[in-house]
Amino acid sequence: MCEDQDTISVGTASFKSILSLCSENTMEIPEYQRPYVWSQEKVDELLGDIKDFYYDDQMVKRGANSNYYMGALLLHQKEDKRLQIIDGQQRITTLLLLDHALNADESVLSQANGNLKLNFDSPLSKKNILSNYAFVQSDKSFLKTEDYKNLLDHLVFTIIISTSEDDAFTFFETQNNRGVKLSPVDYLKSYHLRELKSDEDKQKVFAKQWDKDNQNQFLNLLFTKFVWRARKWRGKNLFYENQDFILNEFQKQTHSANGSVQLFPNRINSLANSLSYSVESGMAVHTSPISIQTSAENYPFSIRQPIEKGLAFFLFTQKYAAVYKYIFEQEHLHDKELNEALCFYREVYYRHSVYLKELFKLCLVMYYDKFGSQQINDFALWLDYLLGSYRIHQKSIVAQTPIKMLRDDMSENLLDVIDRAYLPQEVFTFLKNVTDHWKYRELNFKSEYGVQAQYKNQLLAYYKPDDQDKDLSNKLKWINDFITNRK
Repeated sequence: MCEDQDTISVGTASFKSILSLCSENTMEIPEYQRPYVWSQEKVDELLGDIKDFYYDDQMVKRGANSNYYMGALLLHQKEDKRLQIIDGQQRITTLLLLDHALNADESVLSQANGNLKLNFDSPLSKKNILSNYAFVQSDKSFLKTEDYKNLLDHLVFTIIISTSEDDAFTFFETQNNRGVKLSPVDYLKSYHLRELKSDEDKQKVFAKQWDKDNQNQFLNLLFTKFVWRARKWRGKNLFYENQDFILNEFQKQTHSANGSVQLFPNRINSLANSLSYSVESGMAVHTSPISIQTSAENYPFSIRQPIEKGLAFFLFTQKYAAVYKYIFEQEHLHDKELNEALCFYREVYYRHSVYLKELFKLCLVMYYDKFGSQQINDFALWLDYLLGSYRIHQKSIVAQTPIKMLRDDMSENLLDVIDRAYLPQEVFTFLKNVTDHWKYRELNFKSEYGVQAQYKNQLLAYYKPDDQDKDLSNKLKWINDFITNRK
């Protein structure tokens, strides 16, 4: 007896005839899809394209029976016959808004029989839907009601219906349709959700968490500026990221999962953290505290570890989104070390060169990943001792400055030193040894308002040295005195 095989059906259909499928099957947008992100500008662009197709410069109607191609609509047909929109929800949603604004009670939405399930939980989706609906209501442009009813029959899609979710996502990842360009994190989301295809509940949970973490495209920042660089800026082979590099690292280089998530030794995931010895009883190993449930920033991952597909990838992402926000966006009233490191960042680096600021934050994330908040403010000061020597010595910090610094100007890559260190003091010693202290000799700044002078003033405001010590050549003394006085 043969098992049913997966099938792919391809055809063409008008906008209205596509939605007539809802009379027989439920059509829905999966909860794990990205939010509705079309702006008024994107809607206006679509209306303009339709206008140019159907009307000449004098607004004389032409080609009334011509079909306007809207690209491909990709559907996944579930075993229970539900049709899930994998690619095309931005265009379908926009056309439904336009249809309802112009045709009211005769619109597709008004006449739907309950089988059209378009649920939008994201605040961004709701905001854009309300904004775009108001836009098409206030300015219907060239679209007269009778014309538009006719146009609906001539807006044509290529329809791809797949009974295999794998095939559906493969098509999705290779599509290049009209709309807002997909970012690397959109591809990562769809790729790893596919690995959870056997568990819709997990798909929904992690899709919602992803959208929550990705407000204002935060995950693009996280992956490009921090997680990818932390993993790939090794040794002397350093270069900047692009979309292909991001997808290669977090798709192709991830490993297939075998049920449970594999863990590796790290600061959080260790059996013991110390031992003692006595002549009478011998050695005693003191086990680390065990947390049955823990917050995301304490998930037992490390930033350079191998990553498994699906569940492990989403938990890994959730951890480092939480770590970044925990370090840079929260107050730390009960963690003096981290609170002081954050204060130093805000007072000295917040208005710094964007390239040095990114490197400072990357190093802080890697240090926290390795040691937690242990002596993290000392680390911030010694890190600035190195980075500041470039700021004070160079009027212009360019994109290649961090790469040149890590690759050419020190015996070892600082990120590698942090990663393999057993103790914070190993990192501090390295930073002191590789910093060229002579760059801090007093310079004659051309302007007291220049970036170098501003940086010096920020340091003086933070360290508050005595009048006789205000020369930058005393910075090493400032740091040592500051650390000593805190103890």
